[in-house]
Amino acid sequence: MKNKCAQHPEKDGLAKCYDCGAYYCEECAREWCSSTTLAGDRFFEYSCSKCRPEGEKPDDHMIAYMRGNSDSSEIYDAATNGDLKRVKSLLEENPNVVFSKDHEGLTPLHYAVLNGNKDTAEFLLSSKAEVNSKDYDGKMPLHYAASEGYKEIVDFLLVNKAEINARDKFDKMPLHYAASEGHKEIVEFLLDNKAEINARDIFDKMPLHYATYEGHEDVVELLRRYGGQESEGLHLAAGEGDLGKIKLLLTSGADVNAKELGLGASALLCASQAGHYMVAQALIENGADVNASNKLDQMPLHLAANHGHKDLVELLLFHKAKVNVKDRDGFTPLHCAACNGKSNVVKLLIANKAEVVTKTNEGDTPLELALGSGHMDVAELLRQSGGNG
Repeated sequence: MKNKCAQHPEKDGLAKCYDCGAYYCEECAREWCSSTTLAGDRFFEYSCSKCRPEGEKPDDHMIAYMRGNSDSSEIYDAATNGDLKRVKSLLEENPNVVFSKDHEGLTPLHYAVLNGNKDTAEFLLSSKAEVNSKDYDGKMPLHYAASEGYKEIVDFLLVNKAEINARDKFDKMPLHYAASEGHKEIVEFLLDNKAEINARDIFDKMPLHYATYEGHEDVVELLRRYGGQESEGLHLAAGEGDLGKIKLLLTSGADVNAKELGLGASALLCASQAGHYMVAQALIENGADVNASNKLDQMPLHLAANHGHKDLVELLLFHKAKVNVKDRDGFTPLHCAACNGKSNVVKLLIANKAEVVTKTNEGDTPLELALGSGHMDVAELLRQSGGNG
């Protein structure tokens, strides 16, 4: 049995107040409802005028979205396939489906853009589709056009007032996605249209970071030419093993112990994880702290041991790295090496007085971690060295 409108019992209730639980028909919803959240396939949950904050107003587009949602599946297929004739037919039957969203918050315009269907996207915009509508990850059509490499679609979305610096839930802008995917032409086009070149996302990464990480050298060069910053250039160079750049940056006054904004890693932590011995040596010679930790309380020795970089473990131990230090989860470097089956590192750590019976926060010894990971050779080494088991 369908719920009936609290004000007009003869009409079906399509919207529900999530505070008082009353249902309202479309007519009432336009007058009474706002602050929408998805509540089901065929109706939406609102805050009515009795319950909503003072001054908050209804959203006509969301009311239209409510009406169109149950009829929307076909429009997604048509937009995906670029079936402009079918899209036009569906909108003639119900103009409101242009505002509909699927379970991920994608509108027909999102689908058309994602699949590179420019003609369909243009028609949807001419039919009052919202150019800056967000899906549930906060992505607008422009994010997808930039990510997929559709320059013509990027162009006409901007002409239709798409927000060039719009952020999704990760604070990523279209430029972040274009740079990450290596779409040089779109990167340049966005920059020429005043995209923020040095904007950071929630991971504290700028477009230049993504282009560098993904190896898009042409995009990296372009971003640098437009003023892209490398505030964490020492960390990037350390992770890449670029000794020449490390020396240049250090000579230019870079802080050897500066920590990146994300996990708080030092350049030495980056080099230790990646296994770049010569870079690590240069950093240490220039004053890098071998016991500097990141936000997970991991030190260079943890990361070098975890990845089996025996030469780096030797270097760090020689420079007084703490052999029995624990990270946030209670792992010592020996736990890290044992868990990952790095037998040469296990031998080296034990020879340097690593504690073989120490436990993690979960109560695991290095021997138990080795056994649990199937590293029987490491387990035998630990037994011979006095590990319990």
